[in-house]
Amino acid sequence: MEWLPRCQNEKVAYLSRIFDLGDWSVNPALFRLVDSRWGPHTVDRFASYYNAQVERFNSRFWNPGTEAADAFTQDWSNDNNWQCPPVSLIVRVVRAWEL
Repeated sequence: MEWLPRCQNEKVAYLSRIFDLGDWSVNPALFRLVDSRWGPHTVDRFASYYNAQVERFNSRFWNPGTEAADAFTQDWSNDNNWQCPPVSLIVRVVRAWEL
């Protein structure tokens, strides 16, 4: 490993400044309550490695352990999907189920 000044490593410097405002989740206790009633959920469609509610998850960007970097590229029909999307994607999620 070797240290590089920021000006020589611009891609990594840029990536380190990304803050995803849509990266949120419900409290794990609330998820367990919902999962006990309508689960078990098999995949968390809008998660990251640190907030996924189940082992299988899709993330907005590549994350360690993600099955896909875009939930909308996946077939949702064979899973019990946990979906807690960013507010900006709610309409798109509803439309995806209408197909």
